[in-house]
Amino acid sequence: MVWVLAFAALVACAGRGVPVHGVSQYVAARPLWTSARCATVGADRSANWVAGPGALAEYVRPALGQFPGILQPAPPAVDFAREWVLRVDMGLRPTAGYALALANERAEVSDGMATLWIEWSEPHPEHLQAQMLTQPCLILAVPHGAYHTLRVLDQKGRERFRAEVPH
Repeated sequence: MVWVLAFAALVACAGRGVPVHGVSQYVAARPLWTSARCATVGADRSANWVAGPGALAEYVRPALGQFPGILQPAPPAVDFAREWVLRVDMGLRPTAGYALALANERAEVSDGMATLWIEWSEPHPEHLQAQMLTQPCLILAVPHGAYHTLRVLDQKGRERFRAEVPH
């Protein structure tokens, strides 16, 4: 009976940011923008901090402008005084079927490092894909917090990026 109560208390604490297995807290990340046609920073995969509203608009504008004559939504709202914005790029890809998405909105924070999980999707090599250049990206916001490094892992646990947070 004591073990059941101890386990129930541990489960209850895990959802409240109480340290469990070395995780000291969680922060809530949120996706702001994702597209298969981003103006890529370079041909290779990368992760870059977005400096402010103007830079965010510059990143989003090329994707918004791909359908002339259609009313386009405004770039996503961000409070840069409280959130950092990270742009994750897959780089230039030769076919359709590549995509990025936020896998879990709870980023684990431990020992000064926040860990985010993303879905890094690639087409199956034996499946037919449209032959077209794509530039998948994901722009996400993470709240300022007690961490100095942000680590991005894919669904298989591979570290895709590690970046020091802006000061």
